[in-house]
Amino acid sequence: MNSNMVPIYDSNGRIEGYCRIQQTNTTAARNYAQRNTPAAHSNILALPSTPAVPSGTLPLQPTNLPSVGVAVDWDGWPDGEFSQDFSFDEVAKTGNLLIHWAHKVNGGDRYGNDHANKWRKGKRSSRRCLGAIICDNQDCTIVIRPKTSPQSIIMQMKESCLCGSYLIRQTCNVVAYTWRWSGGVHFYNTGIHKHRRPGRILHALPVRATL
Repeated sequence: MNSNMVPIYDSNGRIEGYCRIQQTNTTAARNYAQRNTPAAHSNILALPSTPAVPSGTLPLQPTNLPSVGVAVDWDGWPDGEFSQDFSFDEVAKTGNLLIHWAHKVNGGDRYGNDHANKWRKGKRSSRRCLGAIICDNQDCTIVIRPKTSPQSIIMQMKESCLCGSYLIRQTCNVVAYTWRWSGGVHFYNTGIHKHRRPGRILHALPVRATL
């Protein structure tokens, strides 16, 4: 038996990872690779999601978002498009607005001041969701948390699921923004996570209660 690696493509035709397959000859491996073209996988690798907001652009605040003062049950899984203001005490109770979604913390803006008297002039930071990794076995319930670096994710995708099936990465464009200012922290979540929750939580919340 020969061990072969075949590429996995995203919806734009870029290689996103590799799967290891066992084939009896190289012809079978080539046939498998031909079946796994970008067109063949575009409907399962990249889920439709909210368009990403450019890192240097201040996201606009829609007028229909919840107003300041609405009670929030912060469970670590912010989902949907909404904004909310938190006091520093509320931020501390939620572990600095801890998020359980697999995400990568982006560097803060060069501009902005955490001593500003308005949140729009505060210090902004963001956390971009990394999606989830599942497999092509519809009966499998395992959801793997993607690692934060592209190289590490590629290594993850080279492995097989614990059930023995091929891994598939579900991408996500949701970004969680925070502005820290003199009055607290303003939070804005850009959209809906259209993928399953990772099964492993890295850190538990200090408390879970309606703020």
